[in-house]
Amino acid sequence: MLTEFCGFGRGPRIARNKYKTYVMESDPADPSKDITGSSLLGSKAFIKWAQTTFLADHCDTNGIPELKRVKPCPSVEEIVESVGRYFKTPTEAILTRGSKCNQARDIAMYLSRQLSGCSGQELGCLFGDITGAAITMRCKRVTESRLKNRKLKRDLNKLLKIIANN
Repeated sequence: MLTEFCGFGRGPRIARNKYKTYVMESDPADPSKDITGSSLLGSKAFIKWAQTTFLADHCDTNGIPELKRVKPCPSVEEIVESVGRYFKTPTEAILTRGSKCNQARDIAMYLSRQLSGCSGQELGCLFGDITGAAITMRCKRVTESRLKNRKLKRDLNKLLKIIANN
């Protein structure tokens, strides 16, 4: 009983060789280049629609690491502007280096690290060419203060809502 192997030939060896030739001559475009976050495949418009429809309200990205890459992230500029408006501080004062006890600057660094998806080094460049370690230390300070200070916790929650609605 002879059966044809998927239209490439009657025997497995001939079918394999014809299939290999077919693949080599076909379009070499890689379909995996359009995959976003290892889970979304589609046009940029579809991915944007999926992000805004399903992922905009999903807050916890720690449990789903790939969600950080797919979830729409606010830019550092948007975060700094929101923090500046909330604390009535000019954005230049938040972005420039040198002020040690600038709560608005610390909170902007913390929220940028949490929400923007940028690394500590990238944030360091944006916040006046400081090191990634300095960003990490400021974020740690805000995290520790948030646990002790109810007002700071309230401010952070309000800012998160403001940034999410932008």
